Amino acid sequence: MKPIFFCGALLLLTACDSTPAKQAAGDTTAVVKDVQPVENEKPVKEVTGKVKAIVSGKDGYTAKIVSDDGKEYAATVSHANLKDPTQYRTVKEGDRVTVKGDSWMMGQEEQITVRELR
Repeated sequence: MKPIFFCGALLLLTACDSTPAKQAAGDTTAVVKDVQPVENEKPVKEVTGKVKAIVSGKDGYTAKIVSDDGKEYAATVSHANLKDPTQYRTVKEGDRVTVKGDSWMMGQEEQITVRELR
């Protein structure tokens, strides 16, 4: 009885082994991994308007922009978030700018993480 039990246990252990070495050797044993859901991307928005106010921050600034249709946005500008960091410049109240970036809501205010500044 012991040899049969030993052979059964050995067979079970061999069949369950799906180490990377066996996979590389062509073992077709399926490997199931937990997959984390991919976070949805934020919508991209482009806004042109007049700078109403500037709030300085640690890595840049947030410009309150009033668009041509009268809607207000808080556009956060920093070197790290720009696709091309050479686009970084400081704007002042009254300037007309175009920003493009990830759009999201914080409370009742629409935020834009600026990726392009023109």
